[in-house]
Parts: sequence; C-alpha cells; structure tokens
Amino acid sequence: MGTTGLAGCTGSLPVVGGSDFDDVGDWLVAPELLDTEHYEVTTTSPAEVEEVAEYMGESDWEGYQEDFVDVDFANPHPDEVTRHIQTRGYDVIVGDFDAERVGSSLENDEFSAGRSYEGYQLYEGPNEATAHAVSDETVVTVRGREDPVETAQLVVDAAEGDAERYADRNQDFERLSDELSLGHLTFAGSHSRFEETDVETGRFEDQVARGLSIDISEDEADITIIAVFIDENAVIERDIEAYTEEGNDLDDWREVDYDIDGEIVTIEGTIRTRDL
Repeated sequence: MGTTGLAGCTGSLPVVGGSDFDDVGDWLVAPELLDTEHYEVTTTSPAEVEEVAEYMGESDWEGYQEDFVDVDFANPHPDEVTRHIQTRGYDVIVGDFDAERVGSSLENDEFSAGRSYEGYQLYEGPNEATAHAVSDETVVTVRGREDPVETAQLVVDAAEGDAERYADRNQDFERLSDELSLGHLTFAGSHSRFEETDVETGRFEDQVARGLSIDISEDEADITIIAVFIDENAVIERDIEAYTEEGNDLDDWREVDYDIDGEIVTIEGTIRTRDL
C-alpha cells in the first residue's frame, strides 16, 4: 500500500472531506458485468482540490489537472467538477456542463449523436471504440470496451439503481466501502486474496481489499489506509505493527497509528503537504 503523488496514483494507494463513499459506489458497475472479478477506482473532487491547490507544489497541481480536469471536449474549470471517477474502462465526471455545447464539441471531433437514454445524450466515436453519455450534470466516457455505448448505458443504469453495482456483488468491496471516507483523493478496490505477507510493501496474507484516502490542509495531509481481510482470524497484529514501523511507503509519515476491528484494519498518519 503506497502513496506517490496526487497525479497518476491509480497504481498506488492513494482522496474529499469525510463524505459517504456511496456517492461514488453508485457509479461502480458490478465487476462481472465488465467481464472481470475485481477492479480499482480512483476518485477525486477537482473543485475541492482547487481550494487547497495553493498548498501543493506547482508541478503537483499541474499534474493533477492533467489527470482529472483536462477533458478537451468538455473543457471544464476545476471548480465546475465536483467529482471525477476513474475506473475500469470508463470515467464519470460530475459537475456543471452545457450538454449542448459538449455535444457540439464531440460532433466536431466526428462523434455521432445517437439516441437519448435516461436523460443522457449518447455519442459514439468514429472508430466505435469510445462513447460518451452526456447530460448537464454528468459526462460518462467509455474507452476500450467491445461495445462502449452499451457500457455507457450500463453505467447510467447503475447510477439509477437499475443495474447491479460493485458492492452488490462483492462483499469485500462492500465492507471496504462501509469503512472508507472520501478525501481530496481516494483509491479503493478489491483483489484476489494475497497468499503471502510482504511487510515492506504492505501486502498481507489473506487480505482481499484495500483503500486509501488523503485529506489535504495547509501544512500536512491526513492519510488513512483501510485493509480488509477474509475474516478476523486472518489479521496478524505483529505484521500490521511491523508495517507501520518498516513500510517502504511510510517513510515520510508522522504520528502513525493503527486499529484492528474484526477483519478491518485501519492505518492512519500524517505527511507534510509538500511531501505528497
């Protein structure tokens, strides 16, 4: 479990001020419907990150915008995007959009307008590998799927409660979602059971899900890691304690502490904002 920086953190354990993860979970399609068993999600609120951008390094803020705000066809300002979700094959951007203007931009890029679906206008790319579902409040972008338009509709259905969601079909992810709060940047995902422990990297035998949230302030950022195990008997406290003392990715952490509650392990600490 590790942190790198605010940009490009999907492969790390990377988040917006303690709100409910269900706001994100509503958009997450059940893995089986995406032809997989597990996947990872990274989510952030550009509007809230902009409020603390002055405390971040200039290159960090620029990299963050490239990852989460640089949407050419919509061209939003950070304060217009309240939630950006990146996950397996699709993005969801929630904010304040002009659907007609976004549609015109897509058509200028040779996207074809299709039918309307549950309040969204569907667009398909010229190579049939990309699709968008656009409303005045949300843009869903699907890439690399065999039928991107169908997947865009599936994401909309999940948000409306008309298709199964990640937490509906995956108990480990449901347990993680129940424990994880949204920060300025949040990472979450279930995974196949780890078969061995590597204290230095924070991988523990019988761990099945992990998440991380980051809340940024002027001088320091609060970081919380959540690890979910197959059951409470799988949690080895000496391994957790060793990780808090020896973990490669915790070198810059201060005030590190942990809590074990059944099969859920919570690790908390702070880091200087300039070290993110």
